[in-house]
Amino acid sequence: SPVLSWQASAGADRYRVEVSGDADFSVKLVDTDTVSATSLRVPAGAGLRYAETYYWRVAGVNASGEGEPSGARSFTTTAPAPELLAPADGAAGVSLKPELTWTPVPQAASYQVEIALADGGGVVASEQGLAEPRMLASALQFETGYRWRARAMFASGMAGAWSAQAGFTTRTRPTDVPIPMSPADGATGVELS
Repeated sequence: SPVLSWQASAGADRYRVEVSGDADFSVKLVDTDTVSATSLRVPAGAGLRYAETYYWRVAGVNASGEGEPSGARSFTTTAPAPELLAPADGAAGVSLKPELTWTPVPQAASYQVEIALADGGGVVASEQGLAEPRMLASALQFETGYRWRARAMFASGMAGAWSAQAGFTTRTRPTDVPIPMSPADGATGVELS
């Protein structure tokens, strides 16, 4: 959780720290006036969420009362990037319609995935609004290198960090043309048993 810090206030014995999801501090997630240091780690139980903006302010307190609070400051929380699971980085012989999977990100509303050509070419597939940490890719080409990445999207409308990219190569094209043997071309009287 974030650490809030401030300069000491002359005459203050302790500090009141407020944290809110609203700029007007109408709903406070943290409201404590017992901080004796010039920093506070926001408690894990404060209910901060990934990819959200929060506001905080601090006021000096002593035996005479509470001073004016500082102007409100804001910070936006980050979210962890997902870890790509399959196809693994460096995988070869991958299907032309692979299922891409990654670790779920807590509090994610959905996910976005991009697949691009490994040789530096552009994005060949992009999906967003994926409810689960998986995607079935399609329309990939034989013997082609691809790279892919994923990120979480949040209810706030903010996007999480992109994962590290993973690369894979699709399977080779069959080289022999199959030769049909039976039934013979144009055969009649073929039994259904």
